[in-house]
Amino acid sequence: MRGISWIFPAACILLVPLAGKDAAASMLEPSNYIGFYDDMNRNYITLDEYGPFHFFDVYTWMYAGPDGMMCAQYKATVPSNVMVLDGTSYNTGVISHTGSPFGSPGMELCFDTCREGWIFVSNTPMMTTTGTSPDDCGPLVTIAPHDETGVKKVSDCGEPSGSHELGSLDPGYINCYPMAVRYHPYIIDLDIVSHTLLDIEYHVELVYVCTFYLYKEGDTSQSIPVTRYDWQVEGSVLRVYLGSPMIDGTTYILEAFGRSLNGRGMASWKRFLFDASVATLLQSYDVYNGENGIVLTWELAEDPDNPLFTVSRREPGDNFIGLPSEEIRSDDNRYIFNDGGVEPGKEYVYKVDFISGSSSGTLFITEPIETPAVSLALENYPNPFNPSTVIEYTLPAACSAKIAVYDIDGSKVRTLLDRFQSAGRHATVWDGTDDSGHGVSSGVYLCRIVAGRQILSRKMVLIR
Repeated sequence: MRGISWIFPAACILLVPLAGKDAAASMLEPSNYIGFYDDMNRNYITLDEYGPFHFFDVYTWMYAGPDGMMCAQYKATVPSNVMVLDGTSYNTGVISHTGSPFGSPGMELCFDTCREGWIFVSNTPMMTTTGTSPDDCGPLVTIAPHDETGVKKVSDCGEPSGSHELGSLDPGYINCYPMAVRYHPYIIDLDIVSHTLLDIEYHVELVYVCTFYLYKEGDTSQSIPVTRYDWQVEGSVLRVYLGSPMIDGTTYILEAFGRSLNGRGMASWKRFLFDASVATLLQSYDVYNGENGIVLTWELAEDPDNPLFTVSRREPGDNFIGLPSEEIRSDDNRYIFNDGGVEPGKEYVYKVDFISGSSSGTLFITEPIETPAVSLALENYPNPFNPSTVIEYTLPAACSAKIAVYDIDGSKVRTLLDRFQSAGRHATVWDGTDDSGHGVSSGVYLCRIVAGRQILSRKMVLIR
């Protein structure tokens, strides 16, 4: 495909790989990588502005190979005209980190659990101190071996843990000289539909010649040909058709291989165990916004013995987090789960896993679903009341909220709340007393909430 000059924004050219030995030889071996980006979407950039006192952020991401990642050791450097500022923030999954994320002697960090695929590590603010134009500078962030150990490596999730080299994504650094913006394809997750069908949550931003390979873990010669592709949800879920069935009980690696216009390639991988009993179990599923959160429903083709389901949820760029499975309700072969812990105006992806006897696996992964945005709301009950009333309010976004009660003349009677709160529904109680704890007389009072720049009031009637 050398010489291609077409540009397809937010898309890629999907190619069916050649089967056999030549295809296996062309694949990149699974490995571990680190990259530095300008935002949470893992973009390569050219700084639009470059000169003294230009501020920018560096987002560090890693990609774990098939053996997973528990710890990493490396050194990242910046040139003399870049100043690393205080205020590096880490992924909450980073349980320990020593050293400097940029500079000597380097960084050593570990995660709370075994990590697979893309992993957000940290965000570091920086500033350029000199420079005149983007044409006269080189890379702003590069990777190097740790000063004390002389290596850049990761520790995998094995028992005992093994070590692997930590490579740099191509180009893997923020730069300030003009260059083509390039993106790597990556597999977010996959759903096993049948012996010959896979639904892949897959993302690619710009021009790439995209090819998928499926092969047995540890043996690239035992590959299954991919015959064609079909978008199920535009830009989100890709259906992959296999030329021969997967073997029950076999662990496979699915590789998404991308090639940019300059001929350089990069791939992402997903490791999974094919369980035939799970792949044919799911009849249908649905996800939608209900009255009290997001609702998941699924129906099985048959009723297994003592099934155990686990539901997990993630936001874009995050890892899946388990939700309380005891809230799953069943009706014969149909199951319902209501997630009431969502926030308004946010996007979520859900995964349902299944265990029954010796069979286990992922039943399905949903496409992203966004909760409806809400406006500031305030109400109380009962109204009229004696001796107390419950004040319920909904915050459209996390903010500093203040709730106070005023009399009919506009004098403040009681401050009920004055602190930062998360978005969503909240409640407090007014017991009919003032700030000194004395009971107030019967009458009409005004409850007033100030949330950020929004203000809302409601009349309340106290009857003694």
